[in-house]
Amino acid sequence: SRNSRTACLIQPCLLSFFPAVFIDSQGHVLMWHVTSPSYLSTLSDKDLKEAMRRHIYTTVGHFRGRIFDWDVVNESLAPDGSLARNLFYERFGSDYIDWCFFWAREAGGDDVNLIYNDNKVEGCGMKTTNHSRKADAFYYLVKGMCERGVPIDGVGMQAHFDCGGVGIRKCPSPKAISDQIQRFKELNLSVNISEMDVRIANLKLPQGSSA
Repeated sequence: SRNSRTACLIQPCLLSFFPAVFIDSQGHVLMWHVTSPSYLSTLSDKDLKEAMRRHIYTTVGHFRGRIFDWDVVNESLAPDGSLARNLFYERFGSDYIDWCFFWAREAGGDDVNLIYNDNKVEGCGMKTTNHSRKADAFYYLVKGMCERGVPIDGVGMQAHFDCGGVGIRKCPSPKAISDQIQRFKELNLSVNISEMDVRIANLKLPQGSSA
């Protein structure tokens, strides 16, 4: 596919650089509706499915033996925890998520770690309804994949933390994060803190203090 060819041209120079500075590389991301090219919407269901498969086979196959960790599907959940109504969901329902993992396993073999990655899912059991709802949806989505025999090895929690956030943007407590990680540990999955940043711009200082 067009995206696959671009990735294959750009990545080799990075892959030769990373080992020299003791950095492991991870592939991000094979299927994400936000970065998918617009021409996909013009394809028939049959051709769209084949384009998805070909993209994963081309990308993972090209880097087989060099990249061993892949974010396979990214952000398939909406903020309320439902499945995002993207092109892939509208055409194929939730099946497209499973397909991507099976294709990635076929293309990369058993040596690659296949990861599902999402945001605002880091803490469970929080009083903030939307955050807990999405964190639970994340867990049950992945748990269902495990029960169906989908080849998933781990999850990525993006951890875009906002110290001054409210509602779904509220930073989860250490206990909420620990409890969420423990749930995935019980599924025998690895947990990757995948894109962590800590924002302090909206943090309110105590009265009388100065920056």
